[in-house]
Amino acid sequence: MANVIKAFRILKGLNQEETAKLMGMGIANYNTKENNPDLFTVAEVKKLTSILNVPHNIFFDSEVNLKVTI
Repeated sequence: MANVIKAFRILKGLNQEETAKLMGMGIANYNTKENNPDLFTVAEVKKLTSILNVPHNIFFDSEVNLKVTI
């Protein structure tokens, strides 16, 4: 799951520091949560999926296909 979040973040062109700022949290806190997605609150999941423009089910599906459409 952590790799999926990281992949979507990178596809969006964001680094962890930029994402943390958009989330309203420190980079250390964001890094911990990106590497341990179960630590994200429901409100944080909603905010992050909005920032990344991805469906919230990426946090709940065991298999997520990373398809890039050009």
